[in-house]
Amino acid sequence: MTVIVRTRRVVQRWFLYPPAATPNFSPVATSLSWVYDVYPQLPPSEMPMECVLGPGEVLYLPHGWWHATLNLGESVFISVFV
Repeated sequence: MTVIVRTRRVVQRWFLYPPAATPNFSPVATSLSWVYDVYPQLPPSEMPMECVLGPGEVLYLPHGWWHATLNLGESVFISVFV
């Protein structure tokens, strides 16, 4: 599934892994808990790619990319799954 995200009134920190990676994301834990509990323990070879998406910016994630997001304030955003 391809994902296109456009933010409206939010700043988000994105953590990205390519399809070949196997990130340690939990389906029952929040991104915030992952940032506090898992992220600091990651060795350099397992660190994700990161970016900060600001209001009005667009992010395109090709099929298969793993991602986690952390809202850096109040959030309103639109995502489209293609």
